[in-house]
Amino acid sequence: MKNTLYNHTALINRLIEINNDRIEGYETAIALLPNKEAIGVRQAFEFLRDQSLTFKNELAPLVVQSGSEPTENTRDSGKLFRAWMTLKSTLSSHTLASILDSCDQGEQEFSEVYRQALEESTGAPLELVTLIERQSNLQRETYNKLKEWKDNSISE
Repeated sequence: MKNTLYNHTALINRLIEINNDRIEGYETAIALLPNKEAIGVRQAFEFLRDQSLTFKNELAPLVVQSGSEPTENTRDSGKLFRAWMTLKSTLSSHTLASILDSCDQGEQEFSEVYRQALEESTGAPLELVTLIERQSNLQRETYNKLKEWKDNSISE
């Protein structure tokens, strides 16, 4: 199993990176929240951040089992996205709608990375494929809730 995991270390580390991006993205979003709207939204963003912490903690041991080190990096595109989110929120006075819009875009990118990972997991150990599928499904469920919330808050 160590050898087959080693063959998929780059894939696992890409998933860890996107989770690192998501963690930092939600920490940025939490910091940008306007005070009057912070309670419920903050809790939701903390849940999403913590979900990625859990995902990362599930993935990291697989990298260690392969004989490698889990990445602590984020993707360059994630760094640029967070800077853009901060600028956009600053220019729009940190409105809930602008923050939710930025989070929506981040969730779409997260979904795409997981979709690609599933496509690339051919020949991977069943344990890894099952983990990727489960995390992808959980993220999709929470993303759908975020979209509903975003749509409801913008239409109000």
